Amino acid sequence: TGKTINADIEALASEDAKPVPDRTFCLEMEDPQNPDKTITKTFFFYDNFDDIFPADLTVGMLCDRLAAYWGFTGWHLEDTYDEFYGEEFKAPAEDLLVSDLPEGNYYATVYFDGDQEGAPMFFQKMHFPGRVCFMFGEGHAVG
Repeated sequence: TGKTINADIEALASEDAKPVPDRTFCLEMEDPQNPDKTITKTFFFYDNFDDIFPADLTVGMLCDRLAAYWGFTGWHLEDTYDEFYGEEFKAPAEDLLVSDLPEGNYYATVYFDGDQEGAPMFFQKMHFPGRVCFMFGEGHAVG
């Protein structure tokens, strides 16, 4: 249809953003300039998901918007079993804020009514040092 089927959206924290204190950590590592020395590198994490999606966006609202964009007639969430990680994830509640989705290896599985292939779609949010990421689409990389 010429529509986006996968997206990986990342947002860097602004220069005046405050890092999340309990997510910040330090790591001792080899100094790239002098392999005989060790340096401490600090990794800062930020909660700037509102740069990607509205703060009040719920899982149900997200699924409604994706269904409308793709031209589907409805949707339903299912638990996810990920063979690669050997983990099972419970489907999120429809009223859960997207910003409150679990992180780590977690991703949510959603099926859309009217999808001829019946393919599982997914959405996932992740933190990285200095940036946040939100992915959605079909065919999760490991699941």
